[in-house]
Parts: sequence; structure tokens; C-alpha cells
Amino acid sequence: MPSDSNKDDESKREIDLGWQRHDSKTKSSEDKDAKKLLQEMKRLGLDPSGLRKFTLSLHKLAVASGVSSARLTGIIKELDALCEGKKISLTQASDYIQQLSERQRMLLTATEDLENRKKSLEVQVSLKELEYSASKDTMSEFARIKQDLHKRDLSFTDLSKLIALITAAEQVGYASSVIIETLSNLKSKEEKKKEIDIEIESLLNSKRTLQDKLLGIEQEISDRQQTLKSAEELRKLGFDFKDLDALQSAIRMISQTRNIDITAAKTQLLSDLEQYYANDHELKKRIRIMESLLKEKEEKFNMLEADYQNEKAILDNAKQLISSGLNEQWLKKLQTLIDAYGIDLDSLAGELKQYQSLKSTIDELQRTKTTLEEEERLLRQKVVAYEDQRLRTLSLINQLIVRSSRSSPSGLRPMQQPEGNELSELMRAANNEDIDVEKFRISAQKAIDIICSKLPKNSPARLVLEHAQLAFKREGR
Repeated sequence: MPSDSNKDDESKREIDLGWQRHDSKTKSSEDKDAKKLLQEMKRLGLDPSGLRKFTLSLHKLAVASGVSSARLTGIIKELDALCEGKKISLTQASDYIQQLSERQRMLLTATEDLENRKKSLEVQVSLKELEYSASKDTMSEFARIKQDLHKRDLSFTDLSKLIALITAAEQVGYASSVIIETLSNLKSKEEKKKEIDIEIESLLNSKRTLQDKLLGIEQEISDRQQTLKSAEELRKLGFDFKDLDALQSAIRMISQTRNIDITAAKTQLLSDLEQYYANDHELKKRIRIMESLLKEKEEKFNMLEADYQNEKAILDNAKQLISSGLNEQWLKKLQTLIDAYGIDLDSLAGELKQYQSLKSTIDELQRTKTTLEEEERLLRQKVVAYEDQRLRTLSLINQLIVRSSRSSPSGLRPMQQPEGNELSELMRAANNEDIDVEKFRISAQKAIDIICSKLPKNSPARLVLEHAQLAFKREGR
């Protein structure tokens, strides 16, 4: 459009005037360097007019986006510095900023964890104070009992209670010497508690310091994100990253031609831009220092927490033993017993465990013996019952055979006459005569049917006969 062409012409004229003013101020040596630069660009296949076109594109982009030229060049410098410092391409800059955001989120999570641990420690410290006050009252009672023990001697009846207390101590994993030392060192526990409180306060101060540093990092990350956002806006407006790559190639060529470093070449090329190429080396250094400090504080906090948990476990076990009845009186009795018999607590506990194990084994054998005797008695009763039932069954069969032999053949039902006497083979077997096996099986089944019909349904004899009938049928198959 005409307006756009007029703007382009005006931009070109402004750029030409700028170059003219720059050329008028350039020394003769710089003219030679410029000629060398042009020759080197031609040798590398680069169009010298591309640099001017690139500058024109920057100006158009600043006008279209409403961003000042200084701010636009500052954004480009920050992007290039970020990529150069991290040795990554411009397309990877967004991923790097995302990694910084993830690190920020991790630091915030660690801060929240420290806050939760602080609250947990405050609750545990309050519980520990309550336990300490209870233990202090108990110690005053122990002192009074200790004075009474000097006036009394130990009795043999106390041995059973002492064994129970030893067993309780063994179950929680502590010997009597450890319990005595714990009860005598309550004052040192209080001092350790104060040290833990001081350490917690120090950790809280460190936490506040870390939070302040995190705020600074968040601000820097926000600035970096704004830079990436500006770069994305440049890309949407048509400013490709390839243009930045071309700019970097030109800067390297200037450095080689004029025998200066990269930073000097950048300054020479864009001397009219302010605050160019800010490096994120300091940010990386601060993040690394903060990470190391946070890790050190977490390790120290974990060590303190582990010590606190160990001390709390000792006090809990001591409280459990005290509630079970283990007090200084019984510990004194135990020490007197060890001095009198010359054995240690482990040997005594081992002998007690061995005795209890033998006793439990003997009791188990007694119960097993009683169970076996009862089972043997029941089996004998079952054998006698089955033998009586067998004898009664044989007696019934014999009576049936005798009755059948005495009865007249004319007394049989008409349906049995064509088949002959079904019980004849059974009678022949009773008389020790030769029999037909198949007919004998039929006669036996018939006799069993008759006997079962005369017996009650739930009679054991009937059940035995029914099993015998099933056996006959299987043999017949």
C-alpha cells in the first residue's frame, strides 16, 4: 500500500542518514576493516546488503509491534546471550526457560515441605515436654522408693515379678543398663531438646533467607519468560530465528576479520544499542549456590529429625516399661540379683526363655498325648460297634436262611415259581454244598433286600448292607 511504501522509504532514508553519520565518524582504520568485512562476506557467500536489510527489518518490527528499538534489540541480545551461554540453539531456549520454571516449582515444594516439617517438630516437641514432666514426677517417686529399699531386703517371691519385667524389657529391645542410663540422663535430654529448638530456629531463619532468594529467582525467571514471549511475538510478526543465525554468523566474521573477541564484535556491530547481550551466568551461579545450600540444610534437618526420632523412641520405650511396672526399685533388685548370683541379664533371660520353651513343649506333648488317647478310645468304640453290627447282620442272614428252608415251596408267590427259589443258592452255601456263583450273588442280593426292608432307614446295619449290595452289583458288572 502507499502508506507502507512511504514508511519503507522513510525508514530507508533514516537508515541511510544513520549510516552516513556513522561513516563520517569512522576513522580510516575502520574503513579498512569495513572493506575487509565486505570482502570476507563475499568470500563466504553472504550478501553485504543483507545486513542492511536485517537492520531495516528490525526497525519495521519495532514500528509494527509498538516496542522501542532499544527494548527490541535488548530482547534479541538477551536471547542470543542465553543461547550462547547455555550452548543451545534459539529453538531450545523455550525448553530451557521451562526447565527454570520446573526448578522454581521444585524449590517452592521443598519450602512447603520444610514448613510442614517445622509444624510436625513443634507438635513433637510439645509432646516431649509433656512426657518429660511426667518422667520428672516419676523420678521423685523413684527417689522415695529408693530410700525405702535401703531399709528392706529382697525376698525370693520378687523373682517371678522380676522375670516378667525382664521379659517386657526384652520385648521392646532394651537391656536394663540402657533403661537405667535413660532414666538418669533425663536432664541431658532436656538440654538436647533446647539444642533442637535452637537448631529449628536456625532452620527457620535459613528458610526465610531461601524464600527471599526464591523471590529474586522468580523475578529473574519472569524476566526470562518475558524475553521468550517477546521472541515468540517476533516470530509471529515474521522475524525468523534464521535471521538471528545470520546475525551470529556476521558477528563471528567481524571477530575473525578484526581479530577481536565475540563480545567486542557484537559491541562494534550494534554500538547504538544499549544493554546488549546480558549473560545469565550469574543467574545460573546463584541457582547452583541456592541448590547446594538447600541440599545442605535438608541433610542437616534430616539428621536432626533422625536424632529426635531416636530420642523420642527411647523415651517412649522407657515410658512403656515404666507403665509395665519397671521402676528403679525393680532395677535395684535386678542389680542385687546379678551381684549375688554372678550372672548377667542376657544369660538369665536366655535360661528363662529356655525353661519357658521346654515347659511349653512339655505342655504341648501332654495335650497331644491326651488327644491321641481320646482318638484311640473312639476308634476302639467304633471297631466294637462295627463288629457287633456285623455279628447281628450275620445272625439275621442265618435266621432268614433257616426260615426259608423250613417254609414250603408252595408258599412262594406265583411270580417266583417260574424262576425257581431265589434263596436256594444261599441255602446251599449255608449247607456247604456246591453253588453257582451267579445264582449265589442273586440270592445274596435278594436276602439283603429283604433284611433292609425290615430295618429302620437310619440303622447302621442297613447302611452296611446297602454298601454290600453296591459291592455285589459292581462285581456283577
